[in-house]
Amino acid sequence: LALLIVDSLQTIFIPEYDSAPGSVLQIRETTMKLIKFAKTKSVPVLLIGHVTKEGEIAGPKLVEHMVDTVIYFEGEKGTDLRILRINKNRFGPSGEIVVFEMREGGIFEVTDPVFVEEGELPSGNVLTCVLEGTRAFVVQVQALVSRSKMVNPRRVGRGIDTNRIITVSAVMSKKFKLPFENHDIYMNVVGGIRITDPAADLAIAMAMYSSLLDIPLGNLVAIGEIGLDGRVRKVYNIKRRIMNLKKYEKVLIPWEEVQFEGAIKVRDLSEALKIVRRE
Repeated sequence: LALLIVDSLQTIFIPEYDSAPGSVLQIRETTMKLIKFAKTKSVPVLLIGHVTKEGEIAGPKLVEHMVDTVIYFEGEKGTDLRILRINKNRFGPSGEIVVFEMREGGIFEVTDPVFVEEGELPSGNVLTCVLEGTRAFVVQVQALVSRSKMVNPRRVGRGIDTNRIITVSAVMSKKFKLPFENHDIYMNVVGGIRITDPAADLAIAMAMYSSLLDIPLGNLVAIGEIGLDGRVRKVYNIKRRIMNLKKYEKVLIPWEEVQFEGAIKVRDLSEALKIVRRE
């Protein structure tokens, strides 16, 4: 036996136990038996599990601690791209991703994925460069800001954590008197990728500003984490990110970073907004 695939962990059970399939007891005991089988027989075992609406593995967290590797296979409707994300790896680096594409002949790896539309970008669109493990990707962040008719304006994110949208919009409202508090904000990442890198904060802010005033910012690239005081903070491994941005003419980076040719350094959101206003 070269490989054992179990689909799914929540449906198999051990008859000796009275608990129903999917219960904590059944999941724990079946997982232990499968781990023992894998170790004693030297057979790789792939456990497929259900996920919740929030994208987390369904059932007890105990399973994630028991297994050697936890991998998520992600994808959005309307796109052929699929992302394999390694959340835990006992025998190697975690946080890595692999991008695949669904085609007529099956699923194939994409070695140089593109998450950016071609041509000049309209208002509400800003680029950034995020790190996933050791790989850097240029991604396109989109914002749609429209006047709200609700008491509590909506904050909707697709591929972006809603809490980041709430935080960044609150900073923009407080520091620069921008009327986000009475506007709905919808945000999206092109290509169906989900980003968690805080370096995307500045791009989120610039996309909101661009959509609010309906002014295109060209192919602006913005990299930086935004603090609650409005300052643009340093990000991890700026050198690797910049290597992917040689073809872009306008790149905003945190002031504390080392200087790169073509990059514009900004201390805070105020400086970033002044730069895009002059364009």
